[in-house]
Amino acid sequence: MHGFDDFQLHPEVFEFPPRQASQELLRAQIETDANGARLDSAAFRSRLRVAYTLGIPVLDLQRRTGVPRQTIYNAIKRPLGEDLDDLSVLALIAAGSAQTIDSLESVTGASGERIRHAISCLHREKQATALASTSGTTDPIGVFTVTAQGLTRLQTEIESERVRATHADAWTVFIAIPDGMTDALIRAAEGVHGSDGSVGVIDAKVAPSRMDGPELAVVARAVDSREVVVIVEGLWAMMRQTLERLPPQPRIVALSPPRR
Repeated sequence: MHGFDDFQLHPEVFEFPPRQASQELLRAQIETDANGARLDSAAFRSRLRVAYTLGIPVLDLQRRTGVPRQTIYNAIKRPLGEDLDDLSVLALIAAGSAQTIDSLESVTGASGERIRHAISCLHREKQATALASTSGTTDPIGVFTVTAQGLTRLQTEIESERVRATHADAWTVFIAIPDGMTDALIRAAEGVHGSDGSVGVIDAKVAPSRMDGPELAVVARAVDSREVVVIVEGLWAMMRQTLERLPPQPRIVALSPPRR
């Protein structure tokens, strides 16, 4: 499994280092909330507290959301419960803002049970791991760090937020673009989807750790991942009518679920 040194030694693999990736994600998330008029939601207030904990200034949060400064201060003081999602915990760990269960409880106000559940999920997905006590041993010491897979997830979610700034209730599907077909494919995609920002090209330089070429990002509303794949495959078939060189099926390389 890849570890922290993978992106320490090869920073060019990722667009952002861990702390900056966490901050960029929260900035993108709260802007999406503001664009979607979800400023009264518990999830938005939760993200304000996490963003502040990550070192994002109150004035920057106010600028991006347009909410009164007192609203932000109130959110910062509000303990988090079930509103604390696994991705926020990953961002806090990656940024070094809180890397133990006790510190995560302290900065979020969430219960130890909620924190343990989030870490368990991240560990299962190999996105976070516990540091060993000494070199050469495997005994954990209760300090958690982000893995290369975890940083890749943060980067993927940043890409998704950028593409779907006004489509937060939709899935984002990332499709590998065949060699030499970027311009033709985006024209065909816009012919099917329109030019409302629901499709876009992600350059491979954004996240070369997981991307071996440019990708077409498509947003689509669906009840689950199976339905969204069916929708995208149908849209792909429509694009093939004007671009016969496309392969029969899209090569879907990543899915980002909606923020419900």
